[in-house]
Amino acid sequence: ISQRAHTSKHMLFMAGYCTAVGISLLLCVARSLALDCPYTVQSANIISIDCSNRLLTTIPTNFTVPPNTIVSLSMRGNRISTIPPGTFGYFPNLTALDLSYNNFTQIPGAGLDMLPRLRSINWSGNALTSVADGVFKNLSSLSELIIQNTPLATLSAEALQGLTSLQILTLDYNQLSTLPINLLQNVPTLLTLTLRGNQLTTFAINETMMSILFIDLSNNPLSCDCYFQWLVDATIASPPELTLLKSAETVCAWPPELKGSTVSSLTGTPACIQPALLSGPQNTSILTDRSFVLGCSVIGAPFPSVFWLKNGALLNYSTRVYVLSTFNASLVFSNTTIDDNGNYQCVAQNYSSEVATLKVTSECAQSDGKHLSPAFLRRGQLL
Repeated sequence: ISQRAHTSKHMLFMAGYCTAVGISLLLCVARSLALDCPYTVQSANIISIDCSNRLLTTIPTNFTVPPNTIVSLSMRGNRISTIPPGTFGYFPNLTALDLSYNNFTQIPGAGLDMLPRLRSINWSGNALTSVADGVFKNLSSLSELIIQNTPLATLSAEALQGLTSLQILTLDYNQLSTLPINLLQNVPTLLTLTLRGNQLTTFAINETMMSILFIDLSNNPLSCDCYFQWLVDATIASPPELTLLKSAETVCAWPPELKGSTVSSLTGTPACIQPALLSGPQNTSILTDRSFVLGCSVIGAPFPSVFWLKNGALLNYSTRVYVLSTFNASLVFSNTTIDDNGNYQCVAQNYSSEVATLKVTSECAQSDGKHLSPAFLRRGQLL
């Protein structure tokens, strides 16, 4: 009998049984599938188990093979959101663990105990927004860490603490816009770092702490400034000290004169330009249910950090009110409302100092359906 036919009959039997004893059908099927996860025997004592896409909410421990023979476990595409401490005590010889595309919002550090031989772990596709300090402290044997396709926006300098054997770090297609300069201080063995498809404008990592030989910065909005000098020097050295992966896709997005140039083609010394706020928003009157832009023209390389204040408080952006782009600090309003009334400031600052501030008053006059003259912007731009 084929494995698929056997699985179907087994599920039908379990469904009938669980209905009879009053167990939730979904939970029943999930447990049934856990028991029936396919496995591959590589040798007498080396087994890989694949429990992908089985509606599981916990990591099962009731496999039909001896737990100490399991070296690879895939839990990809389930509904797991937490891991109780001690769970992996059932798998003392586990070396590869795939937890991608589950329901994790944070990495459960306490649940990653008792994994002394783990070499690879995959957290991709989860709803991770940050990585807590010391969360990997029990994974000193880990050589590969994969976190990609997540909303991860920040990493602290201690996020990789404990990963003293790490060689490959994959952080592709997240939402990272900055990295702490000492991020790699705890990973002295790192050889390959990939950061493809994030929102990084610079890579101001302390190069004296790096052991990496390969780096991928492709598909990031890079500002090619003096902070990139060490990277340019390392890639053009003879022999190269560092290999830039996907170099044709690693291009400058700023400053304007270098836009579209590949990092590998840069010659000379990339310049840093003192940041300045050239012009800010002006008083504007506009009707409700309109879209427009409050201008804010800023220069600098690296591009300075820019934020907006409304009535003296930090403005929270949304899908309706947002900054135009990485290198354009203008504020976009879509479908104006009375709530948009207020005093606005565009504040530009580099890493250590504030550059300029300019106030603007937005007077959103709501139409009552009578004859009103259209309102025009002075420096704002109608969309």
